[in-house]
Amino acid sequence: MGGAALAYLRDRFPPSHAVALATVAFLTYLLCGRAGADASTAGWPALTASAACTLLFLQTRLLDDAEARSSGRRGLLLGLAATTAAVLALAAAPDSGPRVLASVLLPTAVMAVGAAVLTRWPDALLFGRVPLCDGGPALALLSVAVRWEAATGGSLSAGSTFLVVAEPLLLYEIWKESRRIGRVSPGEPPEAAARRWRRDRLRIGGFALAHAAVVVALAHAAGLSAAYAAYGCALSLALAAGALLRLRDAGRPRWCGLPFPGLMVLGLLLELAASDPPF
Repeated sequence: MGGAALAYLRDRFPPSHAVALATVAFLTYLLCGRAGADASTAGWPALTASAACTLLFLQTRLLDDAEARSSGRRGLLLGLAATTAAVLALAAAPDSGPRVLASVLLPTAVMAVGAAVLTRWPDALLFGRVPLCDGGPALALLSVAVRWEAATGGSLSAGSTFLVVAEPLLLYEIWKESRRIGRVSPGEPPEAAARRWRRDRLRIGGFALAHAAVVVALAHAAGLSAAYAAYGCALSLALAAGALLRLRDAGRPRWCGLPFPGLMVLGLLLELAASDPPF
């Protein structure tokens, strides 16, 4: 069982993805501190919130695979139970309360409902694919903000909460959509793959334009530098141009996958380290 679990993680949730998600969650926690005028927020709560958020993203993969497979579902559901227990253990700190525990259970519940709907109606979007692949991750990132408020006693406005969740969520959406471009699924006709790539590019272009606006607003709300805002906006607009101006390209662009999110995370790391080191 242990060997099978490790093989699954190497194939479906490799260490590079786990480290990237944990880093993004950690930076989200620090951004909560900046937006809430409390910069001294790094510590054990930040680490546990980041780990719990990463496990919640792993649950997205587990539930997505459980919905798509006719065999091997038992092991995936056992993995879901194990990660749920781990998330609850990470959230059960002395300063936690019912709100924190609810914030880490809600993503699992929403994703599980989405997966159950897709098992019966594979083409369901509003009550299936969106809750599983978008709603769950958004709530996972929101749990980081809830954990920050519980640990620090601070409070974020609704607008600031939206921004600190929307920025990493858009990075996730861009990564999720771009990794499929240039790749043909087994049995998929080339014409259908080309149409899918065009739809993916359109979505990525929209996400990138939204990300440019969110970065500028977040920089203002969290007191980040104008240089960071310009950096993030320029990268986002460049990605939007690359996605929208070459809709009919059949190749796999270099920006597919982690390059764009990686550059944004690196920029934010440097910004936070230069302006107000978290440690």
